[in-house]
Parts: sequence; structure tokens; C-alpha cells
Amino acid sequence: MSPRIAIEDFALEQLIFEVRFPTAYQLWDKAGALSEALGTTWPSLALLTAQPGNIAFRVGKSATMFAELTRAGMTLFYPGSKPDVQQISQFFGHVREHLQLTVLQRLGLRFLLFREFADQASGALAMLETGLLTLPSDRFFGGEGTPKSAEVMISVEGKGLTATFRMAMQTRQVSIDLPLNAPPHLHDTHESTHGLVIDVDFWTPMEVQVTQLGISDWIEQVMHVFKRDVPKLL
Repeated sequence: MSPRIAIEDFALEQLIFEVRFPTAYQLWDKAGALSEALGTTWPSLALLTAQPGNIAFRVGKSATMFAELTRAGMTLFYPGSKPDVQQISQFFGHVREHLQLTVLQRLGLRFLLFREFADQASGALAMLETGLLTLPSDRFFGGEGTPKSAEVMISVEGKGLTATFRMAMQTRQVSIDLPLNAPPHLHDTHESTHGLVIDVDFWTPMEVQVTQLGISDWIEQVMHVFKRDVPKLL
């Protein structure tokens, strides 16, 4: 019998890249030059935050990016099954150059995926059928039937990569209350969506020398590990 859920059933909603480094005081002097460089690469760049130790931007609805004194990152929204990691490489190249980075204390890539189910019980049942959780066959906690929710988290540390896998049932709610002077043909919106979230976070367990790092190659390697090993858990 085929598995109830597969990684192909999930939509990759966010791909999050983050680097952490020793305090880069250069940001105080280089924030303008870094912003200009990012704007050259992404002409539709829009400023979100501009503070002495924090600048943040958005690129339409497809990406956000930020740089702080001790970390920087980029998030791609709904990047598809083959994300354009070259964007991340370009972002990191600008940050590395303008903040004069030589050492990274942490290098991470995180995958956030979602699959919708008709209700909480359906999603919880699909998760239980992966075998990651085993429930007593007898009644427990005074409840009966299929659980309404479930969650599991697994962390593994290797020599070059640490990973945390989390899967959980999630209910998302959208509530829009229109003002009293809204046209009568418009209506308030109150909707709920139930689904399973898969959250997989990879990061380096030790410092990385920037000169020894090929960011695109590292991301491709992590994506290979994700595609190879996450299906084993489902």
C-alpha cells in the first residue's frame, strides 16, 4: 500500500537562509553601500527597516532579506520544487563583501512545508501512519477515536551538519472584519485551514571559514540531503 503522505504532497512555502558571524561593526558605515548593491541586483527592492544595527528589505512577494550586526539572512517564499539558490548566493556575496566577513559562526538553511487536510483529525491520522509516533492500543487520557492533533520533533548532529525535523498539525485562521462604512457587497472573512507542517532546519555545528566556503555548492548539498532523507521519515 502506498504511503498516506509523501514529500511531493507538500508545498515548499519558505526557504530560509541565515548566517551568523562575529559582530560586524562595518554595518554602521556600510549599510548604505550594501543597500545600494542589493538594489542593483534586485531593482524592485523595497525598504522595510532602517536602523543603526538592522536593515531589512522585501522583493515583491517573493523574498525578504536582512542584515544585522551579528547575522544576515534571506527568505524565499513559494520558491517551487527547484528554488533559485543563485539568489541566495548573490545576497551572501554582497553581505560578505560589505561587512568584510572572514568567519561564519553558523550557516543554516531551513525548509518550511505545508499540506492541507480537510480537518485536524485527517492530518493527525496521516501523521500517525508514518510510524513516527506510536499510541497505546487501549484507551488513554479518557479520550476515544483518532487524535485531533499530533506533533513530533527529531534532532540529529553530524560532523558537518546538524538537523532538526519537526512535523505537526496546524490550524491557520484568516479573519478580516470590514469597517462599518464598507460597501454592502463586501463581506467579513473568517476562514480556517487545517494541515500538516514539515519544518526541517539544517545548520553547521562549527565555525566555517568564508574562504573555504562555496555557498551555492553548500546549499545544493543541503538540498540533496533534504530530498534524500526526509522521505525516509514519511
